[in-house]
Amino acid sequence: MHITLKYRHDTIHVDGKGFPISDFRHERSWRHLDMWQYKTILEARARRYRDGDGIKSVPVPWVMPNSRLSWLMEKNGRNITVHQESDKDCTSSSPVL
Repeated sequence: MHITLKYRHDTIHVDGKGFPISDFRHERSWRHLDMWQYKTILEARARRYRDGDGIKSVPVPWVMPNSRLSWLMEKNGRNITVHQESDKDCTSSSPVL
């Protein structure tokens, strides 16, 4: 499942100041928690604004810096114990001797 996130406003508020959106960065994607047992990917373009002489990107709130996973996925991934399945096929019956 791919979820595309879009920003609806034309201004950004950073540290109590309002800035007009200058442009957007290239589209990125992040792995998120599964929804209804489907692999879920968040897709978005980060907003950028002009502050003085430079252009700054607004960090997206659902990820940690430089991560490809949403923060919920990272948080839950650390707490999940992975159980490896045995190689034995549970549906087959043992041979009769």
